[in-house]
Amino acid sequence: MENIKDTTIKTHKEAKDFSILLVSMAQVLVQNGAEIYRVEDTIARMCGVYKEIKNINIYATYNMVMVSFNYKDEDIITMRRINSYSFDLSKISKINNFSRKFVNGEYNISEGAKIVNDIGYGSYQSLRNYLIFGSLGAAALIFNFGGTWEDFFVTLFAGFAGILVLFKVEDISFSFFFNNIAGAFAAALVAVLGISLGIGTNVDIVITGAIIPLLPGIYFTNAVRDFMSGDVLSGMYGMMKSILVAAGMALGVGLVLYFYY
Repeated sequence: MENIKDTTIKTHKEAKDFSILLVSMAQVLVQNGAEIYRVEDTIARMCGVYKEIKNINIYATYNMVMVSFNYKDEDIITMRRINSYSFDLSKISKINNFSRKFVNGEYNISEGAKIVNDIGYGSYQSLRNYLIFGSLGAAALIFNFGGTWEDFFVTLFAGFAGILVLFKVEDISFSFFFNNIAGAFAAALVAVLGISLGIGTNVDIVITGAIIPLLPGIYFTNAVRDFMSGDVLSGMYGMMKSILVAAGMALGVGLVLYFYY
């Protein structure tokens, strides 16, 4: 392949295409669960390939990414708003691998644009995988809380129901707050029905295990890491979203328990 380290950006169109490539990369990273500081660091490394680009500025939050730089005394600014999230860590890995190869000169701008587009619009983890491994993980966890094998099977179905309802409600494009209310409600409802039928032994343990896959782990972890790296705004956003997701889950479970007791 062409070694772009030995080339330069010759036209304003190439510079604009490069800015679009950078923003597309940043969007894929943010949408799939990357920390904000990692997004900005990746884009900064990409910009280091071309010496013609000066005054580089990268700004990313969980709602927007923006890249600006100066090329031949002209400021080129590209911005993109982010409205949806998929949290597919395999896509982050693919973007990271691509960025390393790009910096090493294995791809040019046009090739990079096609690769990033294929990654961003490529297939996601299937719902089947989320259902199988999410519900199995939730069910296995209850043994740490003193659960029994009967609780295991109830939690398996309750976790399955919670994940399924969460994804189906997301397809209707409701607010993430209501998505988590619905998912937690479904998980708690199946848990309570299983206990009522005499299959399980401890409703608290079963519900705790069933809602584990719905917890905002990525939001919270990224928020802490953003705070530690100095991205206070992104950290506050992630922390507040984690609190709202947890509140939605608590409300969904609370509604079921209110009628159960």
